[in-house]
Amino acid sequence: QVLAALSLMVICSVPWLKLNLTPSAPRGVWSVHRVPALVERGMWVTLPVPHAVQRHGPRWAQLLKPVAAVAGELVCVTEEMLWIRGHSYGRVYMQAQGQPVPHLGEGCFAVEAGRVFLASEAANSMDSRYFNTVPVSGLTARAIPLVTWR
Repeated sequence: QVLAALSLMVICSVPWLKLNLTPSAPRGVWSVHRVPALVERGMWVTLPVPHAVQRHGPRWAQLLKPVAAVAGELVCVTEEMLWIRGHSYGRVYMQAQGQPVPHLGEGCFAVEAGRVFLASEAANSMDSRYFNTVPVSGLTARAIPLVTWR
């Protein structure tokens, strides 16, 4: 147990590693790198918790999310379900813990140039369905899984 605790302390203190224990991304150790010039769909990225949802989670945390749509791609909410490229990403919740949360309204929109839409298929993921698209310049790192488990 001591070895595990020491390993965890090392992982958490190394700036090029990220430990993820949240259910919206595979749990485990991720390496973090500079955000590339071209951010692509499927890439995992980190970002500070957007202001719109800070009261619904820890402000100090870095979110770890997959890029679900890039500039020009269509994002839709139909009957409280998020759809991207004909694939369902799950429900768009209107409340969390009995409190209203910001969320996308019904309809479709194209992701604007210089922005990305972050969404996970994990249930209850705090992602762009609640804080909308984010500027690529607001991403803090690209994350690559090293050792993960669900």
